[in-house]
Amino acid sequence: MTPTPTDPRSPCAHPARELLDFHVNGSLEGDEAAMVAAHVAACRDCAREAGELQALAGAIESFGVAAPDRLSGRWPRVWMGTAAALLAAGLVALAALRSFAPRPAGPPTGVEARLDLGAGGMRDAAGPPVAALTPATTVLQITLFPPALPGAHFMIDVRGPEGIAIAVDEPLADLDAMGRATLRLPAPRLSSAGLYQVVLRTTAADGARRTFFYPFEVRLPARGESR
Repeated sequence: MTPTPTDPRSPCAHPARELLDFHVNGSLEGDEAAMVAAHVAACRDCAREAGELQALAGAIESFGVAAPDRLSGRWPRVWMGTAAALLAAGLVALAALRSFAPRPAGPPTGVEARLDLGAGGMRDAAGPPVAALTPATTVLQITLFPPALPGAHFMIDVRGPEGIAIAVDEPLADLDAMGRATLRLPAPRLSSAGLYQVVLRTTAADGARRTFFYPFEVRLPARGESR
């Protein structure tokens, strides 16, 4: 791998550098966020600049706390503590408004629908949870709570109307801090309206096997219906 330049007169040319402002203010998402975070962790120049931008943002927000003495050259040096310094800080704040505003949303590339199945089973007399998908939906993200079985092995199937297999023998993803699992289903697999269910098959440490069901309903717009 080519070493990242460290000379401030020849700054890093990686695409992530152009997104440092948005990385600092938390506007990045998905692959962009992961790409910039990974680059900042590996590039000394961009890590320093990200730190400077973070400190400058804090100084602008509090308007009276001095920014770092040394900046990489992307922002002017800020002097605080005198009337002239306050005026300079005000000018910096105005110049920074555009960079520290959330990124404008581009044209939508898809919609992620979300559905919480809890611990499975019918929630009430009205029936199972409902996922209402639209033509723009690209992914259905399902969360569920598997049974507390320490040391057990978990496998997931997803079945659609009339038992049609949507996903078969997929290992359960790692649980989050609340003990919840997440399953992402591409929307094209859910092309029929009706009753679906996540089937969780467990194998305990002693070899005992059990099956748990998490039903849900998929609703699709009628043909010709607008979003």
